[in-house]
Amino acid sequence: MYVVSDYTFTPDTGAGYEELVVAGVYEIERFVSIENATRNDVLYSATGEHIGSIVVTDDGLETTVRIYGGEKTSEAGDKIRILIYDPTPTGSGPTSNVAVTNWPASQNVNGVVTVGNEIEIANDAGNPVPVSGTVDIGNFPATQTVDGTVDIGNFPAVQDVQVTNFPATQEVTQGTTPWVVSGNVNTQTAVGSFPATSTDAFGRLRISQPYTLFDSSTRYTANGKWSTQTLLGGTASFNADQGLMDLTVTNAANSLVRRETTKVFAYQPGKSLLLYTTFVMSGETGLRQSVGYYNEDNGYYISKETDNSVYLVERSSVSTPGADDPIPQANWNVDPFNGTGPSGITLDFTKAQILWIDMEWLGVGTVRTGFVVDGQLLPAHYFQHANIIDSTYITTATLPFRYEIENLSSAAGGTLKQICSTAISEGGYTLTGEQHSVSTPITAAYALATAGTYYPVAALRLKATRLDAISIVTGLTLLGEGNNETYAWRLVGRGTVTGGTWDTPSATTPVEYNLTGTSSSGGTVLASGFTNASNQGSPIIDVLKGSLFTNQLERNPFTATPFEVVLEVAPANNTQGIFASVSWEDVVL
Repeated sequence: MYVVSDYTFTPDTGAGYEELVVAGVYEIERFVSIENATRNDVLYSATGEHIGSIVVTDDGLETTVRIYGGEKTSEAGDKIRILIYDPTPTGSGPTSNVAVTNWPASQNVNGVVTVGNEIEIANDAGNPVPVSGTVDIGNFPATQTVDGTVDIGNFPAVQDVQVTNFPATQEVTQGTTPWVVSGNVNTQTAVGSFPATSTDAFGRLRISQPYTLFDSSTRYTANGKWSTQTLLGGTASFNADQGLMDLTVTNAANSLVRRETTKVFAYQPGKSLLLYTTFVMSGETGLRQSVGYYNEDNGYYISKETDNSVYLVERSSVSTPGADDPIPQANWNVDPFNGTGPSGITLDFTKAQILWIDMEWLGVGTVRTGFVVDGQLLPAHYFQHANIIDSTYITTATLPFRYEIENLSSAAGGTLKQICSTAISEGGYTLTGEQHSVSTPITAAYALATAGTYYPVAALRLKATRLDAISIVTGLTLLGEGNNETYAWRLVGRGTVTGGTWDTPSATTPVEYNLTGTSSSGGTVLASGFTNASNQGSPIIDVLKGSLFTNQLERNPFTATPFEVVLEVAPANNTQGIFASVSWEDVVL
């Protein structure tokens, strides 16, 4: 704030200075300039050429100013104009607006300058006004509107820009010519991961065509794919309304029902073996119930014990025959399915459940187990082995499906419901086993004595010591003696041959054969046809059909009995002879 005051000058004679009195108290630094307005002379100036000098004293009410060395001496009656800088004036100095003329073009400002309203600073030439030093501007708006072109010197080439509320999707418009990008372009792409169960046991995304090794369901009757063992009143009965098997034990101690597939299923190294099996367990205490992919020696299954506690079990005969490693539900290492796991699901095993298992065997891999809920494969527990154990974790991954219920202490008994099972090789299956074949001697055709009677020309079965091997009948040939004779043939599964001798073509094959049986009975016809005796040779009859494992040799695991596959031939006329050969492939020796 500047105070401009006009005073009539009364000179002080003979002292070498001029003196005037100003109302109010002002220190010497407050005086900016003193002019003789009458004569237009500068008596004192603190700016510019700094003309003259002053001495200032006050008595608390008035300030006395003595002026030395001005341009000219003033005379009585001259009007003197004083410019005083006074942010907080005291006394009774002037406070009204005063018109100032002949104001110096440049003024020195000492202290803080407060500008209450907007001002515009320019010069006559219209050029930018240079500012030297630091300018402190209070209450500067955070956002400024700029109209026109702004030239900023020394602007960094790279600026960090933070953008909030940026839309996830932006529309970009481009003409017909490609964009030209100069320099390095860094991009970041976030790719969502697939769920763990979207890959098979070897980490491959599940997009391959699954190859079904086995499936079992019951619609109109109990199928013949299972062997059954019962004790003390236990029963396995077909439930037509529910399309399943009821495995029921009585209230007798040790009442038992077991069902196991007549075949074991081929694990092919490097391909994931995926298994599904469905069930409903009894809620009665005192029962032990088990469902899974296992036998007496090896495998994986879920077990519900007498106190209704639930375990996932690894059974292995690597170190001790049939040794179990039960993992309590609370200790399942992915999801215990008791409401505390990642899925938040609590399983009720008295309701229908789908158990899945996939195996990365190779002797040392991972076995994953879990349940299918709402169409999703949800993992429960992983049995890890690689880089942990010093041998294989189970003796073989070629195993059967099995269901078991046994009454250990229940007063009421109970029922385990067996529904469906399937074994799948993920990524297909290719037969790569050992080929074998046997035939009647070329010097002695098999004698067919009676027209219309089927004779066991050749028969195959698993060795009693290799009941969990996999051997598949792949083809056969027939050639009748004589000319223009007609023969009927059939391949019978689970038949029984009487007489003859069982032999083996080698020590390595799990199969033995009989070419000298005298009669056969029972069984199911797997394939049939006709042939005749001619001089045109003998065609090879392919019996693989659409499924590689249809004619796999079977066994009853509970009686340790192999099932026989018999090639039977009947002549159209009495006293005929036939030459025959049967081929098979040993998939798992």
